[in-house]
Amino acid sequence: MKIYGISGLGADKRIFDSLNLDYPLIPVDWIEPTENESLKDYSNRLLKVIDTKSDFALLGVSFGGLVAVEISKVLKPRLTIIISSAETKNELRPIYRGVGKIGLLNKLPKHLP
Repeated sequence: MKIYGISGLGADKRIFDSLNLDYPLIPVDWIEPTENESLKDYSNRLLKVIDTKSDFALLGVSFGGLVAVEISKVLKPRLTIIISSAETKNELRPIYRGVGKIGLLNKLPKHLP
């Protein structure tokens, strides 16, 4: 079984470097969102990198957990693990939902770590 890891916003595959798993971990790279794209639509584009021919699991950290849940609704992995995340956007604190609605993250310089 392969485990596909989805990091949080502002993070990349290095977040998984210290994990020791019994299965191969394949980090999923973020793709550029389109203007006014919903989480569901974004997740549906991102899921194309996942090989569904054999058993797989999803591991999502923070915002990556929300994406993992959306992908799991379509692909039905053997297991979905979310870490430091909400299962749905309705579980997010209002401040986080507000930041997303006004597009603040899109206004930050891309070179910030």
